Amino acid sequence: MAVKVYCDGSGKQAVFKIEGREPVVTPNVEGMTHNDSEYFAIILALRYIEENLCPSRKYEIVSDSRLAINQINGDWKVRNKRMERHTTTVHKLCWNAGTRPLRVTFVWVPRAELPIDASKA
Repeated sequence: MAVKVYCDGSGKQAVFKIEGREPVVTPNVEGMTHNDSEYFAIILALRYIEENLCPSRKYEIVSDSRLAINQINGDWKVRNKRMERHTTTVHKLCWNAGTRPLRVTFVWVPRAELPIDASKA
C-alpha cells in the first residue's frame, strides 16, 4: 500500500504532509505564482522522501492542482517554460533518486478532499 503525501501551494507558502507525520511548511520564493507554489510543494515532498525516508516504498503524491498533476503525468501539454522546468525537476527527482527510481504515482483530488490547506497553514 502506498504512503500518501499531500501537497498544496498558495501565494505565500508550500505545504506537504506525509501520512502520519506533521505538515512541513516552507515559505515561497519571492515572485512565485500559485502554480509555481503547487509544483514547489511537490518538489519539496519528493526531496524529503529521497533524503529522509525509504525511497523503495510506494508513495502517492496527492494534490488539488489539476495543472501540476496532469502535466507531470503527461496528460496535458506543458506550454510554459517555468512549468516545463518544474515538470522536468519532478521527473528527475523520481528517476534519479539514489540508486533506483522512486515508486511514485501522482493523483489529483478536488480541493475539498485535500486534508491540508497552504493558505491556512
